[in-house]
Amino acid sequence: MKNILFVDDEPNILNGIRRMLRPYRNSFNFEFSECGETALELMAQQHFDVLVSDMRMPGMNGVELLTIAKERYPETIRLALSGHAEVEMELECAQIAHQFLAKPIAAESLVTKLGAALDLQSALTHEHLRTALSGASSLPSLPDLYQKILNEAASPEGTLENIGRIISSDVGMTAKILQLVNSAFFGLSRHVSSPAEATTILGLDILKSLVLSNAVFNAFSDAGKTLDLEQLTSFSQQVGVVAGKLAKLEELPRKQCDLAMMCGMLHQCGKLILASHLGLPYQSCASEPHWQWEHEQAGITHAEAGAYLLGIWGLPNPLIEAVMFYIEPSKCSSTELSVLTITHIASALVSNLKNGEISDQLEESLDMDYLQELGIADHIDDWKLLTLEILCSQETETL
Repeated sequence: MKNILFVDDEPNILNGIRRMLRPYRNSFNFEFSECGETALELMAQQHFDVLVSDMRMPGMNGVELLTIAKERYPETIRLALSGHAEVEMELECAQIAHQFLAKPIAAESLVTKLGAALDLQSALTHEHLRTALSGASSLPSLPDLYQKILNEAASPEGTLENIGRIISSDVGMTAKILQLVNSAFFGLSRHVSSPAEATTILGLDILKSLVLSNAVFNAFSDAGKTLDLEQLTSFSQQVGVVAGKLAKLEELPRKQCDLAMMCGMLHQCGKLILASHLGLPYQSCASEPHWQWEHEQAGITHAEAGAYLLGIWGLPNPLIEAVMFYIEPSKCSSTELSVLTITHIASALVSNLKNGEISDQLEESLDMDYLQELGIADHIDDWKLLTLEILCSQETETL
């Protein structure tokens, strides 16, 4: 049974949570604490899978508690729960909490959040992997792009448009900004899948605080040693552009087209985690497929690692599914044309683009049985033509 610890300095709040969750006590073991110090004592005595803490507490506040918990128990999933947190506190939470939940929250919604996070955690059977991935608070970014965003944020002439453009061109920054803007702190009734829209929602002042004060975005200093980050970024951008156009070609709704672009941009973000947190030397992988080599080296693939981190960050399920199953989409329970389908196709197309042509090996990279079941396997020529028009013309688009 999974152990979950709730921390809040108001006894009435804790009693309310206890009553609210009573129907679920056969599924989870709930513990409750009225202060951070007592919570840490409990965590020293037994393992907790999830820590849910209020933010505004006398003595040790939620930020301080979650920070200590991250250092001592990085494998524990950390959720911030508050009804009136200040912007500054939310920005601090961006570095230490996996998700930010707003009070009041319905029992069903809370249990759904807990269940989803715990399902992802259970999928990782190796403790060292859970520790490494749960301890990741950000994804590394290209050093030159990181410096550009620092300069833009520090400049009096810095604009939302310019910052949004920089963020959109980097895998790590895109993932982090989407995590933040989709948190319950901003009270949005829908998921935001566009970095440009995310920057508009956050506003220039918050973005500058994020960049200059909280180090939410981090440069990848060891890119040349473990992973060609520039190559990964370029590839991800191309897959994102192709995915967005393919979604339109296959007549997916507008929101799905935007999400498909983000799925393409983030579908290999797990490589950043495996390189920066587990030290996988991708340059020694030679020609062997990365996912097979990753599993042999670390017991996990980049698809699994990326899906896990984005999942505990609270990003939408369609995005998580696309990252998790883009290599073998038939392993996903969904049997409908979706952003997963589009991400799978777009990644295969860009991977097989060589010297201005799509390789004859394209079909070997595609899950043809899956595509035939969806009734779209005969669209391959259209997909190839669209990809060549996008990436091999002078009008090539960028994210």
